[in-house]
Amino acid sequence: MALTDPVFTYPDLDTSSVEYAPDFSTAGVRSWLRAGKMRDVLDFWNDIRQFRRCPELADVDFASVPELANWMILLERPVPGGDCLFRTVGKKIIELSHLDVTGQPLMALPDPEYRRMFQANCDAVTRAAMPLASRYRRMLKGASFDFERLDLPLMLESGRIGGVLVGMHAAGAD
Repeated sequence: MALTDPVFTYPDLDTSSVEYAPDFSTAGVRSWLRAGKMRDVLDFWNDIRQFRRCPELADVDFASVPELANWMILLERPVPGGDCLFRTVGKKIIELSHLDVTGQPLMALPDPEYRRMFQANCDAVTRAAMPLASRYRRMLKGASFDFERLDLPLMLESGRIGGVLVGMHAAGAD
């Protein structure tokens, strides 16, 4: 995928409570991101992607980026249309949310609205095989946090898009 790819819209995402990047090309997403950590996640994904449409899930090695891995989630949808499974959840995300869903299905997220948004993002990214960047505010531990999130498609061994690398960063939570 070239940096000059046309703008892609995800018409089925509810944007009433979430701000989405208006341009879903890698260059458009990169310029929209505010958090340096999220630009680093995009760079990591691009590095392992090389010249392919998207990297394979097996290419993601959190050990190669230990600090950045704290802010990343690795999801897999083993069956088309099935539930996503949290394969890895970064330590900073676990600390902030007080919830470790590693190894559990997406349904393990207790907040139905957040679960719906998470599912919609994963569906859109695996269907379109393009990056998706968003910003939203969320209450955690009685405090309000401004999150920036980056969802990136991953290919499974079967050759279909069925994984998502999610980068999440909360302003002031370093």
